[in-house]
Amino acid sequence: MGDEIRRTKPSAVWRGLWLVMLIYGGLGVGARADELELSFRSFSYLHNLEFVGEATRYRDGETFFGQHLSLYATYFSAEHFQIRGGIFLGRSFGDDESLDEIRPLITAEYEPNRHFRLTFGNLDREGRLFDEAIFDDILLYQRPLETGMQVNAGTSWFRASYWLNWQALNTDAHREKFDMGSLGVVTRSPFRFDAQFHYIHRGGQQFDSGEVTDDFAVATGVELQRAVGPFAAVSLSGHWYMSHYLLRDNDQRTSGRGVEVRSYLDWRGWQPFITSWWGEDFWTEDGDPFYQADRLWTFGFRKNWLIGRNIQIGLNFTAYHLEGEFQHAASLRLSLAGQKLIPLG
Repeated sequence: MGDEIRRTKPSAVWRGLWLVMLIYGGLGVGARADELELSFRSFSYLHNLEFVGEATRYRDGETFFGQHLSLYATYFSAEHFQIRGGIFLGRSFGDDESLDEIRPLITAEYEPNRHFRLTFGNLDREGRLFDEAIFDDILLYQRPLETGMQVNAGTSWFRASYWLNWQALNTDAHREKFDMGSLGVVTRSPFRFDAQFHYIHRGGQQFDSGEVTDDFAVATGVELQRAVGPFAAVSLSGHWYMSHYLLRDNDQRTSGRGVEVRSYLDWRGWQPFITSWWGEDFWTEDGDPFYQADRLWTFGFRKNWLIGRNIQIGLNFTAYHLEGEFQHAASLRLSLAGQKLIPLG
């Protein structure tokens, strides 16, 4: 069966990348002098999922408590190239092992101007996270690194990201696994439009070591946001979702859909929010499992504190109404960053 498997062809989105490169690559700005930057980035988290009763049909109650640290050096060339190398350390508090992960960081980037960036190696998730129905926030702790290729492009009113994240090679123990995605955002005040696409594939031709699957999820929506009275922002948005799962071995297909309406206020940085979800057979591997439910309400608050330029603290409390029961979760995150620039030559 393994010899009959054909690699998935890139979507039409990827065929347009070369056109994007030609358009934005021709808008270059002045070159940056050769420089070396020494940097660190620390991310500490405490995330408690207090789930019992009917909620455990979808996911277990669990606490995530740990820390990630990245140490790296970046070389900026005069030809718009950046080379980054370093080390990633990760640990879960209370684990018997002193460190859960020690992994290399290697990245090459081409950034001819502020409108375009091409990346190979370790990828940057910042600014391209999906909605929770498609990408569960908990994966930030469980899969802190992504490696592959990414293209970012944008203007003052439009930005887009395209990426390919290679998660596992095909071996005699398991199938190869990769995911690819795209996120586009158009902002025309007071409206914000976005479109999201995510595809997860398990396959490979060298070894017949498991099921061959395709997992698609798409979303599109619009947000209306304005400043009103004492509130820096009053937001109302609606999103439509579609999922499709294919088990190729027996051509078994499952499709689902969903709609979510959200609203939040911003008062001095405090953001109370409420969301309402209606779903029908919606499922995608990386999504928050609660979105498999036909009906879900969430409400709570979040607050971010920015201290100086390099310290950020995030607090979140979320209550869920699911299957006639109330559940809750809370998280506290601390991000630290620092850098030292060293001119060369």
